[in-house]
Amino acid sequence: MTDASKPSRWMFLLPAGLGALALGLGLMLGAIGGILDRRAAAMQSWPSTAGTVTATGVTQVRDSDDVWRDRVSTSFRYTVNGRSHALTVSEGGSRTRYTPQQSVTVYYDPANPDDAALTRASSTPSGLFAVLRAVLALVSAPFWWMAVRWFRRARAAA
Repeated sequence: MTDASKPSRWMFLLPAGLGALALGLGLMLGAIGGILDRRAAAMQSWPSTAGTVTATGVTQVRDSDDVWRDRVSTSFRYTVNGRSHALTVSEGGSRTRYTPQQSVTVYYDPANPDDAALTRASSTPSGLFAVLRAVLALVSAPFWWMAVRWFRRARAAA
Protein backbone atom coordinates (compact mmCIF):
# COMPACT_ATOMS: atom_id res chain seq x y z
CA MET A 1 0.00 0.00 0.00
CA THR A 2 1.39 3.43 -0.93
CA ASP A 3 1.16 6.59 1.09
CA ALA A 4 -0.78 9.31 -0.78
CA SER A 5 1.46 12.05 0.61
CA LYS A 6 4.59 10.51 -0.96
CA PRO A 7 5.26 11.29 -4.59
CA SER A 8 5.56 8.32 -6.89
CA ARG A 9 9.17 7.33 -7.34
CA TRP A 10 8.68 7.49 -11.12
CA MET A 11 7.03 10.92 -11.15
CA PHE A 12 10.29 12.54 -12.29
CA LEU A 13 9.76 10.90 -15.70
CA LEU A 14 6.97 13.39 -16.52
CA PRO A 15 9.16 16.53 -16.61
CA ALA A 16 12.05 14.50 -18.04
CA GLY A 17 9.80 13.39 -20.90
CA LEU A 18 8.62 16.94 -21.56
CA GLY A 19 12.22 18.16 -21.49
CA ALA A 20 13.25 15.40 -23.88
CA LEU A 21 10.36 16.30 -26.18
CA ALA A 22 11.36 19.99 -26.30
CA LEU A 23 15.03 19.10 -26.77
CA GLY A 24 14.19 16.56 -29.50
CA LEU A 25 12.08 19.11 -31.37
CA GLY A 26 14.95 21.57 -31.11
CA LEU A 27 17.39 19.04 -32.51
CA MET A 28 15.00 18.14 -35.33
CA LEU A 29 14.51 21.81 -36.25
CA GLY A 30 18.27 22.28 -36.12
CA ALA A 31 18.75 19.40 -38.55
CA ILE A 32 16.10 20.78 -40.93
CA GLY A 33 17.69 24.23 -40.71
CA GLY A 34 21.09 22.75 -41.49
CA ILE A 35 19.75 20.99 -44.57
CA LEU A 36 18.07 24.17 -45.81
CA ASP A 37 21.21 26.23 -45.13
CA ARG A 38 23.35 23.75 -47.10
CA ARG A 39 20.87 23.88 -49.99
CA ALA A 40 20.88 27.70 -49.94
CA ALA A 41 24.70 27.70 -49.97
CA ALA A 42 24.77 25.18 -52.84
CA MET A 43 22.30 27.30 -54.84
CA GLN A 44 24.87 30.10 -54.94
CA SER A 45 27.08 27.99 -57.21
CA TRP A 46 24.34 26.50 -59.40
CA PRO A 47 24.86 27.15 -63.13
CA SER A 48 22.26 29.09 -65.08
CA THR A 49 20.49 28.67 -68.38
CA ALA A 50 17.93 30.62 -70.37
CA GLY A 51 14.29 29.86 -69.77
CA THR A 52 10.85 31.06 -70.78
CA VAL A 53 7.87 31.76 -68.54
CA THR A 54 4.90 29.73 -69.76
CA ALA A 55 2.24 30.87 -67.27
CA THR A 56 1.73 32.99 -64.18
CA GLY A 57 -1.14 33.31 -61.79
CA VAL A 58 -2.32 34.38 -58.38
CA THR A 59 -4.41 31.97 -56.37
CA GLN A 60 -5.81 32.13 -52.88
CA VAL A 61 -5.03 29.36 -50.43
CA ARG A 62 -6.21 28.84 -46.89
CA ASP A 63 -3.38 28.48 -44.41
CA SER A 64 -3.30 26.53 -41.16
CA ASP A 65 -4.75 29.54 -39.26
CA ASP A 66 -7.82 29.46 -41.56
CA VAL A 67 -6.73 32.73 -43.21
CA TRP A 68 -6.86 33.18 -46.97
CA ARG A 69 -3.52 34.24 -48.47
CA ASP A 70 -2.44 35.02 -52.01
CA ARG A 71 0.13 32.74 -53.68
CA VAL A 72 1.87 33.63 -56.92
CA SER A 73 2.74 30.71 -59.15
CA THR A 74 5.12 30.90 -62.08
CA SER A 75 5.55 28.10 -64.62
CA PHE A 76 8.60 28.07 -66.84
CA ARG A 77 10.54 25.89 -69.29
CA TYR A 78 14.27 25.55 -69.68
CA THR A 79 16.77 23.23 -71.36
CA VAL A 80 19.80 21.55 -69.79
CA ASN A 81 22.13 19.33 -71.83
CA GLY A 82 19.57 19.13 -74.65
CA ARG A 83 16.78 17.93 -72.36
CA SER A 84 13.72 20.14 -71.81
CA HIS A 85 12.44 20.70 -68.26
CA ALA A 86 9.28 22.37 -66.96
CA LEU A 87 8.69 23.59 -63.43
CA THR A 88 6.17 25.64 -61.45
CA VAL A 89 7.30 27.59 -58.41
CA SER A 90 5.02 29.22 -55.86
CA GLU A 91 5.66 32.03 -53.41
CA GLY A 92 3.69 34.34 -51.18
CA GLY A 93 2.51 37.62 -52.62
CA SER A 94 -0.22 39.14 -54.71
CA ARG A 95 1.67 40.45 -57.74
CA THR A 96 3.42 38.42 -60.39
CA ARG A 97 6.95 39.48 -61.27
CA TYR A 98 6.89 37.72 -64.61
CA THR A 99 4.70 37.66 -67.70
CA PRO A 100 4.06 34.74 -70.06
CA GLN A 101 6.69 34.38 -72.80
CA GLN A 102 9.16 36.47 -70.78
CA SER A 103 12.78 35.32 -71.00
CA VAL A 104 14.25 34.50 -67.59
CA THR A 105 17.47 33.16 -66.11
CA VAL A 106 16.96 29.75 -64.53
CA TYR A 107 19.37 28.42 -61.90
CA TYR A 108 19.46 24.63 -61.74
CA ASP A 109 21.09 21.90 -59.69
CA PRO A 110 23.69 20.24 -61.96
CA ALA A 111 23.23 16.93 -60.13
CA ASN A 112 19.44 17.11 -60.60
CA PRO A 113 18.43 19.53 -63.39
CA ASP A 114 14.74 19.03 -62.50
CA ASP A 115 15.49 21.07 -59.34
CA ALA A 116 15.60 24.72 -60.38
CA ALA A 117 14.77 28.24 -59.26
CA LEU A 118 14.36 31.67 -60.75
CA THR A 119 16.53 33.30 -58.08
CA ARG A 120 19.49 32.18 -56.03
CA ALA A 121 17.92 33.57 -52.86
CA SER A 122 16.67 31.11 -50.28
CA SER A 123 12.98 31.34 -49.42
CA THR A 124 13.65 30.30 -45.80
CA PRO A 125 15.15 32.77 -43.32
CA SER A 126 18.51 31.24 -42.47
CA GLY A 127 18.54 32.17 -38.79
CA LEU A 128 14.98 31.09 -38.08
CA PHE A 129 15.79 27.46 -37.31
CA ALA A 130 18.79 28.38 -35.15
CA VAL A 131 16.61 30.71 -33.07
CA LEU A 132 13.88 28.06 -32.71
CA ARG A 133 16.48 25.47 -31.68
CA ALA A 134 17.86 27.80 -29.00
CA VAL A 135 14.39 28.68 -27.70
CA LEU A 136 13.41 25.01 -27.41
CA ALA A 137 16.67 24.21 -25.61
CA LEU A 138 15.92 26.99 -23.13
CA VAL A 139 12.32 25.76 -22.73
CA SER A 140 13.57 22.25 -21.96
CA ALA A 141 15.95 23.43 -19.19
CA PRO A 142 13.30 23.96 -16.45
CA PHE A 143 11.84 20.53 -17.18
CA TRP A 144 15.26 18.90 -16.73
CA TRP A 145 15.81 20.87 -13.50
CA MET A 146 12.41 19.75 -12.20
CA ALA A 147 13.10 16.13 -13.18
CA VAL A 148 16.39 16.11 -11.26
CA ARG A 149 14.71 17.66 -8.19
CA TRP A 150 11.87 15.13 -8.25
CA PHE A 151 14.28 12.25 -8.80
CA ARG A 152 16.40 13.28 -5.81
CA ARG A 153 13.29 13.74 -3.67
CA ALA A 154 12.00 10.27 -4.64
CA ARG A 155 15.40 8.68 -3.84
CA ALA A 156 15.52 10.42 -0.47
CA ALA A 157 12.00 9.24 0.35
CA ALA A 158 12.75 5.62 -0.58
